[in-house]
Amino acid sequence: GEKVDAIIIITIIFISLALDLFQERKASKAAELLRERVCITATVIRDGEKKEIKVREVVPGDVVILSPGDVVPADCKIISSKDLFVDESALTGESAPVEKDSKNNFLMMGSSVISGNAVAVVLATGENTEYWKIVKGVEKVTETEFERSLRRFGYMILRVSFVLVFFVFGINAFFKRNILETLLFSVALVVGLTPELLPLIVTLNLSSGAIRMSKKGTIVKKLSSIQNFGSMDVLCTDKTGTLTQNKITLIKYVDSEGKTSDEVFLYSYVHSSFQTGLKNPFDQAVLAHKTLNISDFKKIDEVPFDHFRRRVSVVTERNGKRIIITEGAPEHILSVCKKIKIGEKIVDYNKEIKKEISKTFKDVSSIGFRVLGVAFKEVDFKENYTKEDESEMVFLGFIAFYDPPKETAREALMLLENAGIEVKILTGDDEFVTKKVCEAVGFKIKGKIIHGNDISQMTDDALERVVEKSNVFVRVTPVQKNRIVNALRKRHVVGFLGDGVNDAPSIKQADIGISVDNAVDVA
Repeated sequence: GEKVDAIIIITIIFISLALDLFQERKASKAAELLRERVCITATVIRDGEKKEIKVREVVPGDVVILSPGDVVPADCKIISSKDLFVDESALTGESAPVEKDSKNNFLMMGSSVISGNAVAVVLATGENTEYWKIVKGVEKVTETEFERSLRRFGYMILRVSFVLVFFVFGINAFFKRNILETLLFSVALVVGLTPELLPLIVTLNLSSGAIRMSKKGTIVKKLSSIQNFGSMDVLCTDKTGTLTQNKITLIKYVDSEGKTSDEVFLYSYVHSSFQTGLKNPFDQAVLAHKTLNISDFKKIDEVPFDHFRRRVSVVTERNGKRIIITEGAPEHILSVCKKIKIGEKIVDYNKEIKKEISKTFKDVSSIGFRVLGVAFKEVDFKENYTKEDESEMVFLGFIAFYDPPKETAREALMLLENAGIEVKILTGDDEFVTKKVCEAVGFKIKGKIIHGNDISQMTDDALERVVEKSNVFVRVTPVQKNRIVNALRKRHVVGFLGDGVNDAPSIKQADIGISVDNAVDVA
């Protein structure tokens, strides 16, 4: 007989449904626009030409070209490859990169290229892929801190409601009130306490926030991550492109004694000209420094970069001789060198020379320059070259680059500190460069600087203690970055800011994954 109450309730329900429908439609349109902005592309060969197309436009029979950082756009069969390693952890659970070649030649959609290159033909797309069969059936969704809080809140309301029902029912029964009226009153009390519109209100606010953020150039792929920002108390970040501008300029090229060497620049220039694997700003900086005539060099082969060797090699031919030129992290270059070129002489690599080289390296990098080592050797004529050919090489010298700190980095770090968010730097660079950048942006180093080699020797329990005491980690691999994030998540809500293929696992693993606009596809 309560017609007015019934009308009010029905009206509220209709308004709620209408708002929900309107907001979902608006959010869907906004999401579609956002997807267009972050659309992953694939490089294919059509009509004999390389073309970059959207992944959804890839069809069976397309020939795709894959390089480090690319996401495999469909199920493919390898036609040719060179030192190809892919990450299939999202599909198989295997954390270690898997090597692919002519025998193990099947690439699954959704896996990502860690190192090497490949040309492959598309076998299946969409619902016909292994990705669809595996992931859609068993994909594990990581619960965010916001979702955990909502669940706990729901359980609390449920417990309080049950307690109130029994309490009210017990009191009324004790005073011998009508049982049916008592039961109805108790149920009505529970209904009144239940926040029916909470999911709608949360969705409305989060989607509205996502749309406003998109207008300022920030794209939200998961709504619940917005609320996670409010809970975040630790932000892990790479150094390059976040604290620095990632506008790299070649500053100097020196031999082992620290003297300017045109030969070092020549070999580096040849290497940068012929290297076609992982795209990096170092090669661009070398080529932009000045132009050399290298028509007498002919490219024969290359050994792509990977995060375990931390170097890349190019095999060239000149005047009837084949030379392998290797460039990479100085310590990883020196680890494969048996000799060193000093002036016009090539001498054995001994302890005294090692000290001199270490001094030169420290002098250059402590200024804040990012340093790469260059080595070479003559090799025999053969069809293919591998990483095993990177041995008993001749160390030539260093090339140094400058990546200026961002002008806004200091202010951003202060704002994060005032907000109670602790920043931790996880970088593949060396200790000297990292310390100089930290000094330039006003970042206070806490505790001891931890090296990747030290982390590889630690247990997970030991790492949990170390990450609480230190805030700078250098020469870390993608696997080690992931371990640091996991260790921090035991006690904190963790965000990760990155842009490269080496950051992708950590971006995915953190409570809040943040990728910049110029990131590789997998990030």
